[in-house]
Amino acid sequence: MTLPALPTWNDIHARLPVIFPDGSANRERLVWEISAKTIFVMLYTGAVEGAAFGCGPIRSRA
Repeated sequence: MTLPALPTWNDIHARLPVIFPDGSANRERLVWEISAKTIFVMLYTGAVEGAAFGCGPIRSRA
């Protein structure tokens, strides 16, 4: 899969308040800097809808 050009996490961070306007549930958490960095990592690794790859926490089965 060829992915489009990757936006910077600063660009993503600037877009989050538009995507999640005032009144959105848990908006204060959705527009945090760490939210933008998480989205950046998902885009960087190609973990997008329709891809065969995802990302998430690793869980030990010990």
